[in-house]
Order: sequence, then C-alpha cells, then structure tokens
Amino acid sequence: MSLKILILPTFIILEVVIAIGYIKPNVDGILAKQIEIQTAKDDLAKVDSVIANIQTIGKSIGSRAEAVNFIEKYYPKKLDEERVVDMFNFLAQQSGIIVTGVAVTADPEVRVADAVYNEAVNNGVTPEEATLMAEAATLAAPKSYTAKVTVIGGYQNIKDFFSKIHHSDRLHETSEFAIEYRKQDPNKAEEEAAAGIQSNFLIGTLRAKFPYVGQQRTGNALNDPLFQSSTFNFKTAEQAISFVTNPLPVLEGGQGGRENPFE
Repeated sequence: MSLKILILPTFIILEVVIAIGYIKPNVDGILAKQIEIQTAKDDLAKVDSVIANIQTIGKSIGSRAEAVNFIEKYYPKKLDEERVVDMFNFLAQQSGIIVTGVAVTADPEVRVADAVYNEAVNNGVTPEEATLMAEAATLAAPKSYTAKVTVIGGYQNIKDFFSKIHHSDRLHETSEFAIEYRKQDPNKAEEEAAAGIQSNFLIGTLRAKFPYVGQQRTGNALNDPLFQSSTFNFKTAEQAISFVTNPLPVLEGGQGGRENPFE
C-alpha cells in the first residue's frame, strides 16, 4: 500500500479531531455567551418594566391618601396599645357606659423561622438561601397584644359599645365578650348613685387580640408579585372601609325576643 494513500486519511482524521477538540468548545462558548447576553437583555427589560410599574403604583397610592391613612390605622406597623385604650374610653363615653378596667398583655411571638427554613431545605433550597428566607419570614410574621376592657352600664348601652368596637377602624380578633349581673354593695349605694351608677347596671367584658406587623423591605423587587402589574388592588381596603363606616343592615323579619334578657 502506498504511503501517500495512508497519509491522506490520517490528515483527515487529525482535522476532525482538531475540529471536535478545539473548534466545537469555542462554538459552545459562543452559544452560551449568546444565551447569557439574551438573559441579561431580558432581565434589563424586566427591570425597566418593574421600575415603570413601581412609579405607576406610587402615583396610584398617592392619589388614594384617604385609603392609605385608613390602612395605616386599621393594620398599624407598630405597637399601638395607647390608641386602643383611648378608643375604649372614647367609645364607652359615646355609648353612655363607664370603663372600670383595662388590661393589656403582649402575646407570645409566633415562631416561623424554623418551619420556613426546614421547608425550604426540603425543597432543595441551599442552607444560605433558606436562612435568608427564614429571616424574611420572621420579619413578616405579625405580632399582637391582647386587650381586655371591663365596663358597667345599661344592657343596650353595653351592646352599643360592643358594636362600636366591632366596627372600629382597628383590625382585631374578639376572643371573648360577655354581659352579666353586677353584684351590688348596699354600703356603696349612695356613693354609686352620686357617680351616676344605677342599680340596674350590668357588667360587660370584652377581650380581643390586636395584630400589627413591622415595615419591611422586599427581598427582590424583580420577582415580587406586587410589582409585576402596574395596578394596586385597593379592593380589600375598600371592603374594610365599607365595613367600618356602614352599619349592619336591619333584618327584614325584625328583632325577636326580649330587648333586655336581664329584666
């Protein structure tokens, strides 16, 4: 067999090896770089879109100052027990009853960090990212305190007081409310009469939890669902405003039973 015949296939094989070993990685690198560039372009377009959405949402919120002020009072960012105590006294005065005691206690904080961390790790998230998620969840977890108010007054007056609290402009969760007979002390009859306390006055008790949540920064505005749209949904706030400002509708069948079961 001629040596020239062997040399030609050998050079062809060498060229193929060079193409595979050197040229193809360069092509793969170029394709990867093109994908990276396109991803960067998509991210940049998303940044522009999110910025535009934030600006539009900001203008929308700025035009709804009344709703924003309501939300800040209805679900505050910090402890506001003094305001709630003042609310009790003000509504009691409006209802014509007397506040005899108010107690405020802090509720145990809800521990969510461990649960969020474990769930994230189980779903394949790195420990570092899971830690950040747990810290964010801890900041977002609402805190709360419980307030208990005791009053004395007429049956209808105490009912009116409970109703006013129920429709107050402060989010709360009522855990107890009761009206009961008041034990009278004959030795204090004149003193109570002088203070405007009538013999038929009853004792009213209400206990409720008042949540609040601290202001926090969003982790990544690009991925925050809030900023994927240029509109801000005020529906929930409007429902709360309607609940606070509008009384319950009167039942068509009328009120049954006695007006005062204690008489």
